[in-house]
Amino acid sequence: MLNNFDKILLVYLFIFIFFSVFLEYKIPNVGACNNNFYLTNFFQEKLKLNLSKSFYLENSHIGMTMPAVFFSAILIINKSRNYFFIFLCLLSIIIAWINSSTTFFISVIISQAFLFFFFYKKIQDKFWIFSLIFFLVNCFIFFSNANCTRKITDINLKNVSEKKISNEGGSNKLTSIIYERSIIISLNTLYEHPIGWGYDGMYKATDYFLKKTEHENVYHLVKLLNLKDGLGNFFKLVNEFGLFSFFIFLFFIKYLFKIKEIHPYNLFIIVLFIAQCLRGAGYLNGGFAFCLFEIFYINNIFGQKSLIK
Repeated sequence: MLNNFDKILLVYLFIFIFFSVFLEYKIPNVGACNNNFYLTNFFQEKLKLNLSKSFYLENSHIGMTMPAVFFSAILIINKSRNYFFIFLCLLSIIIAWINSSTTFFISVIISQAFLFFFFYKKIQDKFWIFSLIFFLVNCFIFFSNANCTRKITDINLKNVSEKKISNEGGSNKLTSIIYERSIIISLNTLYEHPIGWGYDGMYKATDYFLKKTEHENVYHLVKLLNLKDGLGNFFKLVNEFGLFSFFIFLFFIKYLFKIKEIHPYNLFIIVLFIAQCLRGAGYLNGGFAFCLFEIFYINNIFGQKSLIK
Protein backbone atom coordinates (compact mmCIF):
# COMPACT_ATOMS: atom_id res chain seq x y z
CA MET A 1 0.00 0.00 0.00
CA LEU A 2 2.78 2.43 0.88
CA ASN A 3 4.33 2.17 -2.56
CA ASN A 4 1.05 3.49 -3.95
CA PHE A 5 0.45 6.09 -1.29
CA ASP A 6 1.28 8.97 -3.67
CA LYS A 7 -1.34 7.65 -6.10
CA ILE A 8 -3.89 7.41 -3.31
CA LEU A 9 -3.25 11.07 -2.40
CA LEU A 10 -3.47 12.11 -6.05
CA VAL A 11 -6.91 10.50 -6.40
CA TYR A 12 -8.02 12.03 -3.11
CA LEU A 13 -6.90 15.54 -4.14
CA PHE A 14 -8.68 15.20 -7.48
CA ILE A 15 -11.94 14.18 -5.76
CA PHE A 16 -11.52 16.94 -3.17
CA ILE A 17 -11.12 19.59 -5.89
CA PHE A 18 -13.90 18.16 -8.04
CA PHE A 19 -16.47 18.40 -5.26
CA SER A 20 -15.18 21.82 -4.21
CA VAL A 21 -15.77 23.19 -7.72
CA PHE A 22 -19.08 21.51 -8.48
CA LEU A 23 -20.69 21.07 -5.06
CA GLU A 24 -22.30 24.24 -3.76
CA TYR A 25 -23.81 24.82 -0.34
CA LYS A 26 -26.87 26.88 0.41
CA ILE A 27 -25.15 27.94 3.59
CA PRO A 28 -22.82 30.88 2.82
CA ASN A 29 -19.18 29.88 2.51
CA VAL A 30 -18.07 32.11 5.37
CA GLY A 31 -16.61 30.92 8.64
CA ALA A 32 -15.31 32.56 11.78
CA CYS A 33 -11.77 32.41 10.38
CA ASN A 34 -12.21 33.28 6.71
CA ASN A 35 -14.64 36.16 7.10
CA ASN A 36 -13.52 38.93 4.68
CA PHE A 37 -10.53 36.81 3.69
CA TYR A 38 -9.00 38.30 0.54
CA LEU A 39 -8.61 34.94 -1.25
CA THR A 40 -12.34 34.34 -0.89
CA ASN A 41 -13.10 37.68 -2.51
CA PHE A 42 -10.55 37.16 -5.28
CA PHE A 43 -11.86 33.77 -6.40
CA GLN A 44 -15.54 34.40 -5.86
CA GLU A 45 -15.78 38.00 -7.04
CA LYS A 46 -12.95 38.41 -9.56
CA LEU A 47 -12.76 34.92 -11.06
CA LYS A 48 -16.43 34.07 -10.42
CA LEU A 49 -15.30 30.70 -9.12
CA ASN A 50 -16.94 29.28 -6.04
CA LEU A 51 -14.64 26.89 -4.23
CA SER A 52 -16.73 25.27 -1.53
CA LYS A 53 -15.83 22.98 1.36
CA SER A 54 -15.98 20.05 -1.05
CA PHE A 55 -17.59 17.02 0.64
CA TYR A 56 -16.81 18.32 4.14
CA LEU A 57 -19.61 19.80 6.24
CA GLU A 58 -17.55 22.29 8.23
CA ASN A 59 -14.36 24.28 7.72
CA SER A 60 -12.88 22.68 10.81
CA HIS A 61 -13.27 19.23 9.21
CA ILE A 62 -10.87 20.35 6.49
CA GLY A 63 -8.55 21.53 9.26
CA MET A 64 -8.60 18.07 10.85
CA THR A 65 -7.49 16.20 7.74
CA MET A 66 -5.85 18.40 5.10
CA PRO A 67 -2.66 19.32 7.06
CA ALA A 68 -1.72 15.63 7.00
CA VAL A 69 -2.35 15.52 3.26
CA PHE A 70 -0.26 18.63 2.59
CA PHE A 71 2.79 17.61 4.63
CA SER A 72 2.76 14.19 2.93
CA ALA A 73 2.38 15.89 -0.45
CA ILE A 74 5.39 18.14 0.20
CA LEU A 75 7.56 15.08 0.82
CA ILE A 76 6.20 13.40 -2.32
CA ILE A 77 6.93 16.52 -4.39
CA ASN A 78 10.41 16.62 -2.89
CA LYS A 79 11.12 13.12 -4.25
CA SER A 80 9.34 13.28 -7.62
CA ARG A 81 8.26 16.02 -10.01
CA ASN A 82 4.74 15.04 -11.01
CA TYR A 83 3.45 18.38 -12.25
CA PHE A 84 -0.17 17.27 -12.28
CA PHE A 85 0.17 16.25 -8.63
CA ILE A 86 1.81 19.62 -7.84
CA PHE A 87 -1.07 21.45 -9.55
CA LEU A 88 -3.68 19.50 -7.58
CA CYS A 89 -1.79 20.12 -4.36
CA LEU A 90 -1.54 23.90 -4.92
CA LEU A 91 -5.21 24.20 -5.85
CA SER A 92 -6.18 22.14 -2.79
CA ILE A 93 -4.14 24.48 -0.56
CA ILE A 94 -6.04 27.45 -2.01
CA ILE A 95 -9.35 25.69 -1.28
CA ALA A 96 -8.20 25.02 2.28
CA TRP A 97 -7.27 28.69 2.71
CA ILE A 98 -10.58 29.91 1.28
CA ASN A 99 -12.44 27.57 3.64
CA SER A 100 -9.96 28.11 6.42
CA SER A 101 -10.36 27.57 10.14
CA THR A 102 -8.32 28.07 13.27
CA THR A 103 -8.06 24.28 13.42
CA PHE A 104 -6.26 24.20 10.08
CA PHE A 105 -3.68 26.86 10.91
CA ILE A 106 -2.95 25.66 14.43
CA SER A 107 -2.57 22.08 13.18
CA VAL A 108 -0.09 23.21 10.52
CA ILE A 109 1.92 25.34 12.97
CA ILE A 110 2.14 22.70 15.71
CA SER A 111 2.80 19.87 13.24
CA GLN A 112 5.64 21.79 11.59
CA ALA A 113 7.30 22.39 14.95
CA PHE A 114 6.75 18.77 15.98
CA LEU A 115 8.16 17.32 12.76
CA PHE A 116 11.19 19.58 12.88
CA PHE A 117 11.95 18.63 16.49
CA PHE A 118 11.88 14.88 15.81
CA PHE A 119 12.98 14.57 12.18
CA TYR A 120 15.12 17.53 11.18
CA LYS A 121 18.09 15.17 10.61
CA LYS A 122 16.07 12.41 8.94
CA ILE A 123 14.46 14.38 6.08
CA GLN A 124 16.25 16.12 3.23
CA ASP A 125 16.75 19.88 3.31
CA LYS A 126 14.42 20.44 0.32
CA PHE A 127 11.48 19.24 2.37
CA TRP A 128 12.27 21.72 5.13
CA ILE A 129 12.59 24.56 2.62
CA PHE A 130 9.19 23.84 1.05
CA SER A 131 7.49 23.12 4.36
CA LEU A 132 8.99 26.25 5.93
CA ILE A 133 7.57 28.38 3.11
CA PHE A 134 4.19 26.70 3.62
CA PHE A 135 4.53 27.26 7.38
CA LEU A 136 5.40 30.97 7.06
CA VAL A 137 2.57 31.70 4.63
CA ASN A 138 0.09 30.01 6.97
CA CYS A 139 1.49 31.95 9.94
CA PHE A 140 1.11 35.20 8.01
CA ILE A 141 -2.52 34.45 7.09
CA PHE A 142 -3.35 33.25 10.59
CA PHE A 143 -1.79 36.05 12.64
CA SER A 144 -2.94 38.80 10.28
CA ASN A 145 -6.59 37.82 10.69
CA ALA A 146 -8.17 38.57 14.06
CA ASN A 147 -11.07 36.27 13.17
CA CYS A 148 -8.57 33.40 13.13
CA THR A 149 -6.62 34.17 16.26
CA ARG A 150 -9.55 35.06 18.48
CA LYS A 151 -10.48 31.43 19.17
CA ILE A 152 -7.09 31.11 20.83
CA THR A 153 -6.84 34.55 22.44
CA ASP A 154 -10.41 34.30 23.77
CA ILE A 155 -9.48 31.32 25.94
CA ASN A 156 -9.35 32.77 29.43
CA LEU A 157 -6.57 31.03 31.36
CA LYS A 158 -7.61 32.81 34.54
CA ASN A 159 -11.00 31.13 34.31
CA VAL A 160 -9.27 27.81 33.75
CA SER A 161 -7.08 28.24 36.81
CA GLU A 162 -10.14 29.21 38.87
CA LYS A 163 -12.17 26.34 37.34
CA LYS A 164 -15.02 28.53 36.19
CA ILE A 165 -16.58 28.91 32.76
CA SER A 166 -16.77 32.34 31.21
CA ASN A 167 -20.19 33.70 30.25
CA GLU A 168 -18.78 36.71 28.46
CA GLY A 169 -19.33 36.88 24.73
CA GLY A 170 -21.90 34.10 24.50
CA SER A 171 -22.08 32.62 21.00
CA ASN A 172 -19.24 34.86 19.77
CA LYS A 173 -16.80 33.00 21.99
CA LEU A 174 -18.52 29.63 22.06
CA THR A 175 -15.61 27.53 20.74
CA SER A 176 -13.17 29.16 23.16
CA ILE A 177 -15.54 28.65 26.09
CA ILE A 178 -15.99 24.97 25.23
CA TYR A 179 -12.21 24.57 25.10
CA GLU A 180 -12.05 26.19 28.55
CA ARG A 181 -14.66 23.68 29.71
CA SER A 182 -12.71 20.74 28.28
CA ILE A 183 -9.44 21.84 29.89
CA ILE A 184 -11.08 22.29 33.30
CA ILE A 185 -12.89 18.94 33.11
CA SER A 186 -9.67 17.17 32.08
CA LEU A 187 -7.79 18.63 35.04
CA ASN A 188 -10.64 17.67 37.36
CA THR A 189 -10.62 14.13 36.01
CA LEU A 190 -6.89 13.71 36.63
CA TYR A 191 -7.34 15.02 40.17
CA GLU A 192 -10.66 13.43 41.21
CA HIS A 193 -10.94 10.40 38.86
CA PRO A 194 -7.34 9.53 37.91
CA ILE A 195 -8.32 6.26 36.22
CA GLY A 196 -10.89 8.10 34.09
CA TRP A 197 -14.63 7.79 33.54
CA GLY A 198 -14.42 4.73 31.30
CA TYR A 199 -15.28 4.14 27.67
CA ASP A 200 -17.58 6.84 26.28
CA GLY A 201 -17.38 8.54 29.69
CA MET A 202 -16.66 12.04 28.35
CA TYR A 203 -20.38 12.75 28.58
CA LYS A 204 -20.44 11.62 32.22
CA ALA A 205 -17.48 13.82 33.10
CA THR A 206 -19.04 16.84 31.38
CA ASP A 207 -22.46 16.23 32.89
CA TYR A 208 -20.96 15.86 36.38
CA PHE A 209 -19.12 19.15 35.98
CA LEU A 210 -22.04 21.16 34.55
CA LYS A 211 -24.48 19.97 37.23
CA LYS A 212 -22.56 21.83 39.92
CA THR A 213 -24.51 24.78 41.30
CA GLU A 214 -21.88 27.33 40.26
CA HIS A 215 -22.54 26.46 36.62
CA GLU A 216 -26.30 26.92 36.61
CA ASN A 217 -26.13 30.19 34.68
CA VAL A 218 -23.58 29.10 32.10
CA TYR A 219 -24.41 30.04 28.49
CA HIS A 220 -26.96 27.43 27.42
CA LEU A 221 -25.12 26.15 24.32
CA VAL A 222 -22.12 25.27 26.50
CA LYS A 223 -24.43 22.72 28.14
CA LEU A 224 -25.50 21.26 24.80
CA LEU A 225 -22.54 21.11 22.42
CA ASN A 226 -19.58 18.70 22.20
CA LEU A 227 -20.56 16.89 25.38
CA LYS A 228 -19.19 13.56 24.14
CA ASP A 229 -16.01 14.65 22.35
CA GLY A 230 -14.89 17.78 24.20
CA LEU A 231 -13.80 19.28 20.83
CA GLY A 232 -10.48 17.40 20.86
CA ASN A 233 -9.47 13.76 21.13
CA PHE A 234 -6.79 14.67 23.66
CA PHE A 235 -9.48 15.77 26.13
CA LYS A 236 -11.68 12.78 25.33
CA LEU A 237 -8.84 10.33 25.96
CA VAL A 238 -7.77 12.00 29.21
CA ASN A 239 -11.32 12.09 30.57
CA GLU A 240 -12.22 8.55 29.62
CA PHE A 241 -8.94 6.79 30.47
CA GLY A 242 -7.34 9.18 32.96
CA LEU A 243 -3.66 8.57 33.59
CA PHE A 244 -3.77 5.49 31.36
CA SER A 245 -4.34 7.76 28.36
CA PHE A 246 -0.74 8.95 28.59
CA PHE A 247 0.40 5.46 27.56
CA ILE A 248 -1.14 6.21 24.17
CA PHE A 249 1.03 9.28 23.81
CA LEU A 250 4.09 7.34 24.99
CA PHE A 251 3.44 4.76 22.27
CA PHE A 252 3.11 7.61 19.80
CA ILE A 253 6.52 8.93 20.83
CA LYS A 254 7.91 5.39 20.56
CA TYR A 255 6.46 5.19 17.05
CA LEU A 256 8.33 8.39 16.13
CA PHE A 257 11.66 7.09 17.38
CA LYS A 258 11.26 3.74 15.60
CA ILE A 259 10.99 5.39 12.19
CA LYS A 260 14.35 5.09 10.45
CA GLU A 261 13.41 6.32 6.98
CA ILE A 262 10.61 8.86 6.64
CA HIS A 263 7.85 7.97 4.20
CA PRO A 264 4.92 10.26 3.20
CA TYR A 265 2.65 7.72 4.86
CA ASN A 266 4.44 8.27 8.18
CA LEU A 267 3.96 12.02 7.92
CA PHE A 268 0.29 11.49 7.16
CA ILE A 269 -0.22 9.36 10.29
CA ILE A 270 1.79 11.71 12.52
CA VAL A 271 0.14 14.96 11.42
CA LEU A 272 -3.34 13.42 11.38
CA PHE A 273 -2.84 12.17 14.94
CA ILE A 274 -1.69 15.62 16.11
CA ALA A 275 -4.50 17.47 14.32
CA GLN A 276 -7.22 15.21 15.71
CA CYS A 277 -5.84 15.45 19.22
CA LEU A 278 -6.35 19.19 18.90
CA ARG A 279 -9.74 19.02 17.18
CA GLY A 280 -11.39 15.66 16.73
CA ALA A 281 -14.80 14.08 16.82
CA GLY A 282 -13.91 10.95 18.77
CA TYR A 283 -11.15 8.38 18.78
CA LEU A 284 -13.22 5.76 16.96
CA ASN A 285 -13.78 7.85 13.86
CA GLY A 286 -12.04 6.56 10.73
CA GLY A 287 -9.01 8.85 10.75
CA PHE A 288 -8.01 8.66 14.39
CA ALA A 289 -8.83 4.96 14.70
CA PHE A 290 -6.55 4.31 11.73
CA CYS A 291 -3.75 6.24 13.46
CA LEU A 292 -4.15 4.19 16.63
CA PHE A 293 -4.21 0.97 14.59
CA GLU A 294 -0.95 2.00 12.90
CA ILE A 295 0.77 3.09 16.12
CA PHE A 296 -0.22 0.10 18.25
CA TYR A 297 -0.55 -2.77 15.81
CA ILE A 298 0.86 -2.48 12.30
CA ASN A 299 4.16 -0.84 13.19
CA ASN A 300 4.81 -3.17 16.11
CA ILE A 301 3.72 -6.43 14.45
CA PHE A 302 5.12 -6.03 10.96
CA GLY A 303 7.80 -3.42 11.50
CA GLN A 304 8.76 -0.38 9.51
CA LYS A 305 10.71 -2.14 6.75
CA SER A 306 8.00 -4.62 5.85
CA LEU A 307 5.47 -1.82 5.52
CA ILE A 308 7.48 0.18 3.01
CA LYS A 309 8.69 -2.67 0.85
